[in-house]
Amino acid sequence: MSKNIKIVIISVLCLLLATVLGLGGTYGYVTLKANNDVKMQEQYSAGYDSRADEIAELEAERQDKDQQIAIRDAKIIALQEQLSNAIDPAEIATLNAQIAELQKQIEELQKNTGSADYSAIENGDCKVVTFKVDDDVHAVKVVEKGATVTVNDPQAPSAIQGLTSKVEWNLNGTPVDLSTYAVTENIILDAKFKYSSNITLEKMDWNAGGHLSLSQAHYFNGADVWSDGIDYYYSSATDQYVLDISTYTWHDMVWNGLSAFAGSRVWSDGSKYYYSSGSKQYVLNVSTHTWSVKTWNGYASLVGKDIWTDGIDFYYSDYPDQYVLDVTTSTWSKMIWNGLSSYSGSGVWTDGINYYYSSSSGQYVLDIATHTWSKMTWNGFSNISGANVWSDGVNYYYSVGSAQYVLDKSTHTWCEMTWSGYSTLAGGQVWTDGTDRYYSYQNNQYVFKRPETASVVA
Repeated sequence: MSKNIKIVIISVLCLLLATVLGLGGTYGYVTLKANNDVKMQEQYSAGYDSRADEIAELEAERQDKDQQIAIRDAKIIALQEQLSNAIDPAEIATLNAQIAELQKQIEELQKNTGSADYSAIENGDCKVVTFKVDDDVHAVKVVEKGATVTVNDPQAPSAIQGLTSKVEWNLNGTPVDLSTYAVTENIILDAKFKYSSNITLEKMDWNAGGHLSLSQAHYFNGADVWSDGIDYYYSSATDQYVLDISTYTWHDMVWNGLSAFAGSRVWSDGSKYYYSSGSKQYVLNVSTHTWSVKTWNGYASLVGKDIWTDGIDFYYSDYPDQYVLDVTTSTWSKMIWNGLSSYSGSGVWTDGINYYYSSSSGQYVLDIATHTWSKMTWNGFSNISGANVWSDGVNYYYSVGSAQYVLDKSTHTWCEMTWSGYSTLAGGQVWTDGTDRYYSYQNNQYVFKRPETASVVA
C-alpha cells in the first residue's frame, strides 16, 4: 500500500477516535455497556460504520487497480506475440511503442497499489479481520473487540467434476470456526479449500465362492488383482482366484505351467501378458490359461511392477537399470534418459496428458520426444508418490492414509479432499472390474458408489 493511502487511513481513524473520545470521554464508551444512553450508542455505531466504509472503499480501489494492471498485462502479452512475428520495421516500432505505453501505465497504477497494511488501523475496541485467498485480499471486516465475524465465502479456484468445495479459514495454519471465534486483535485469515466427493465407499462383502470371502477373514489386496483382457483374477502366491462379476464371487483358478505368482508382477505389452519376477519370466496363453517360459534378449531379470509405458514404448526402470523394449524382437536394450537417470518404474504415472515420476526423491515430468525428465512443481500438496496415484475414470487422486488429494489438471494443483464411508484408503490398492471400482486391503473391502448407482453389496 502506498504512503498516501496509509496516511488517509490513519487520518480517518484519528478523526473518528477524536470524535468518539469527545462524545464519550472514556474508553468504556466504546464497549457500549448496558447503561450507555441511546444517543451515544447511535454515535458509536455511526463512527464504526464509517470506519468500515472507509476501509471497504480503499480496498475496492486497490482491487480495481489490480484488475486494470491485469488487463494491461494481458495486452502486453498479446502485443509481444505480434512482435515476435513482425517483420516490417514500422510495425515493429509501433508495437514497441504500444508496449512501452502500457508498461508506463502499469508503473503509474502500481504506485498506489499493494497489499494493505492494516496494523495501523486498530482503534480502541474495533479490530480488523483481513480475509485472504492465496496472496489476494478477499475481504476486510471491522468488528467490535470480542465479537464474531462473518464473510461471504470466496469461489474455489478449482472446479473439479463430481466434487463440491468448502472453504476453511485458518489463523496461522489453525482452522477457525467463524461462528464461535471471538476477535480480540487484528488478524489475517487465510482460505483453505477442501473438496468432498459425491462418491461413497460402501462396505463390500464378496460371496463365498473361494477363500476371499471376508467371513473367512482372509487378506485380499487390490494390488494383486489383474486382468487378461477378458477375466479378472486375484493372484498372491498359491492363492489364485477368478472373479464372477455377475455374482461378485471369487472361484478357484487353476493355471497351467505356473501355479504360484503375484498379480502385481503381471504386465502387458498391449497384445500379450507376461509374468516377470527376476529369474522367473513367463508369457500367458490366454485361451488355454497356460504360462510358458519366456526368453528375453538383452536384459532378462525384469520385475513386472517396474515396467511402464509412455504410450509409445515400453520401459523397465529399476533405479540404475534402465531399458527399453523392442516388442518385435523381445529385446531389452539400454535406455539413456536426460535429466533423471535413476528411478523406479513403479513411481511413473500419467494424468492422461503427461507422464510424471513422483517419489520422495523428487517430482518430474517427461518430454516424450526428447526422453527428458524435467523438474515438476506442483501447487498445493507436493509430496506425491506415483505408486499411490490413481483415477476413477474422471479425476486423478493421490491417496495414502490421511493424505487424500484430487488433482486440478488445469493448474497442476493437488487439492485436499475427503471421502464418505472410508477415509484412509491407499491408491495402490484401488482396482476395477471394468464397471465398478473397489478398494481392497486386507479386511477393508469397499466399492465406490456414485449417487445414481444402486448398491452392489451382496
